[in-house]
This record gives sequence, C-alpha cells and structure tokens, in this order.
Amino acid sequence: MNRQRNRKGATREFLGEFLGLNPGSTGPQIIAAGADRNLAASSIYRDLKTWRRIHRTANGRYWLDKIGDPELAVAAEVEHAFEIVKSSRLSDATKVEVLVQLSKTASRAPPVTRAVLELIGLPKLSRRVRSAMLPFVHIAIRAAFQPQESRSATSGIPRPRYAARLLESTLRLLDAFLDDQGGDGTIAWNTLYAIVTSPDAPHDLDLMGIAKRAIAIEVKGGLPSPSPVKAFLRKLAENERVGPAMKRELLRRVTMARGTSRERIRNLFEALDLGQLPRRSLSTPNPDLPPGP
Repeated sequence: MNRQRNRKGATREFLGEFLGLNPGSTGPQIIAAGADRNLAASSIYRDLKTWRRIHRTANGRYWLDKIGDPELAVAAEVEHAFEIVKSSRLSDATKVEVLVQLSKTASRAPPVTRAVLELIGLPKLSRRVRSAMLPFVHIAIRAAFQPQESRSATSGIPRPRYAARLLESTLRLLDAFLDDQGGDGTIAWNTLYAIVTSPDAPHDLDLMGIAKRAIAIEVKGGLPSPSPVKAFLRKLAENERVGPAMKRELLRRVTMARGTSRERIRNLFEALDLGQLPRRSLSTPNPDLPPGP
C-alpha cells in the first residue's frame, strides 16, 4: 500500500518537474521521459487525465497550471472536464465541482471546440450533474450562435455543422429544466432565447413547438418575475410566421379554459401585444368541452 502511494507521488513529482521545464509537451514525449525514471505509462496517463494542475489543449499538448493563451486554457479546461464527467468511477460531487469551475473559466474565452460537443452530449448523467452543466451550456450556445462573443476558432469542425450538433445536444439537455421554477428554468429559457434571436438559428427549428411549451408553462403559473418564458414568447410573437400561430393557439386554449387559467391566457394575450381577445372567446366555455391544460 505504501509503495502504491509512493509511486503515485513520484509520478506527480515527475510531471510537475517535467512540464515546468517543457510546457506544451505531447503525451508520447512525456511517456518517453517518464520511462527513464521507470514510471509506468498507465500511471502517467492516469495523472495526466485526473490531476487538476494538468491541462490538455485541443492539439494534444499538456501544460502545468495556467496556460498563457486564454483560449487554449479554456479549451484545456473543457477537455479536462469531459474526462472527469464521463468517468463512472468519480462521484457526482466531484463532477459538479469541475463543472462549476469550468463555467467560471469559460466566460473568459467562450469555447468553440470538439470537446464542447462531447461534454454536452454525454448521456446518462444525473440531474444534479446536468443542472451544474447549464451555465456552461449557455456560454457554449452564445459562443456558437452569437459568434461575436467568441474569439475561439479551435473546433476544427465547420461552424454550421458544429452549431447543428451543439443545438441537438442542448435541446435534449434543456428539456428537463424548462418547467423548473428556480434558477435552472431561467438559465434554460435564456439559453433558448440566445438561440432564437441568432441570425444563425436553423430555419427548420420547431419554434411553434417550443412556443406551445412556453404557453403551457405560463398558463400553469409561469416562472417567477421577471419571467424568461414571457420574454421568450414576446420575441417569438414578432416572428411573422410564428406570431399568428401563437395567437390562434391562445384563442384555441381560451375557449376551453376556466377560472385562473382563462385569466392567465387573457393576460398573456395582452402582454404579447396580440391585441384583445374577441368577446366571443370570453363567453362561458362549453361545458361539454374538457378543461384546458
């Protein structure tokens, strides 16, 4: 047991010394140097992946502590976070800690890298871990869909294809948080807002499907004020195709709604500047119809 601990300590001692003198070395270069000290390649690679002082850039080079270029530093942080979050051996608490730190780091130089896609696309993560990832997802979306906010061009993937892959993973991750009454719901809707207000938003994005989800949330009571859902709907109401469809959807709902739900629909109709509901829509609903959602 003592020998195992000593060997681990020796590996990190070597890495600290070697990368301090040879920053930006590749994996094979580090392994070759470690072999001169009889250090196992598996032990070196393990510490390269898990030691928090080590950063790996997108081109496969390793650095100790801070990397001078903020874009390279953030890219390395994303790759490090990916290795931690995908691990089945590490606790959720460890993964959450890494993701919280990543969100702080990524805001300095919003990343557009392949590792971003790999991290956000990871399957079977707990809700706690996905919740901790939301701020980073928001940063990544703004970097891809509001490109003036990102100086990074390190993905190696054509930007339209990168944005499409990122959007697919993001929509899947956000879905579980759109009904959340706390901060997670706010981040999720603000992320959607960044997508739909982008000139690069895909033309086949199901805006009306998202609008119906937002309307249903508002009819149920909405998110705390100032509601990001309502801000999202206001933006969609300006769309010449979606705006009229939203008006028809609200008119359909109001004829079936009762009580508080009907009042909320009326208020939403006015808040979205869609005019006033026709008087016939405000008459007593048909008792043979089921109540609205």
